Amino acid sequence: MSNTLDKEKVMYDADDIVEYRTNIEGWVDKNGRFWGKDENMARYHICTHKTCECGKPMEKYYTICNTCRDKKSIEQYNEREYKDIEFPVYSHLLEEYFRDADELEDFLYDHNEDEKETYEDVADLIEYKDLRLVNCRMNYPHKVSYDSWGDELPEDGDLPKEFMEKIDEFNTFIETLPALSWSPGKYRTEYKG
Repeated sequence: MSNTLDKEKVMYDADDIVEYRTNIEGWVDKNGRFWGKDENMARYHICTHKTCECGKPMEKYYTICNTCRDKKSIEQYNEREYKDIEFPVYSHLLEEYFRDADELEDFLYDHNEDEKETYEDVADLIEYKDLRLVNCRMNYPHKVSYDSWGDELPEDGDLPKEFMEKIDEFNTFIETLPALSWSPGKYRTEYKG
């Protein structure tokens, strides 16, 4: 699989990627494919990059460039409601989960070899990074529903009483279990070290 960064950059608005031919009445891309009167498709098909509204090149599949995407991501993060930190947390910048403060500090210390000499301690390293942290939400096991067997029952049929009692017993057991995992939550937070 080839990397688009290794390919020649072809801008959407380059003059030499399409031409209008009058003898066939339409647009032909530089590979010879005829597009009729659809100049937009002729250009889009052959280009690898377009120009972002900020003026920088971007891969044609995106609506904005990497820089604008990063700015938008930071803006969206900053618009989130803030809550004090509760571990585990997720860093949208690093795309990493951290179960506790020690794990977060260790990760930053290990991945900041170049900067270690310019900062007095790990807390400075943490403040240096815009980690875009969010508190995680816990993922608990789902309870079993009586409806899970609805397709197996005859119309207007009911599950046996003993079967429903076991489902209730199992659901009571599930309530005692800890979270199975966690996912990024919606509340932004920060770690102050």
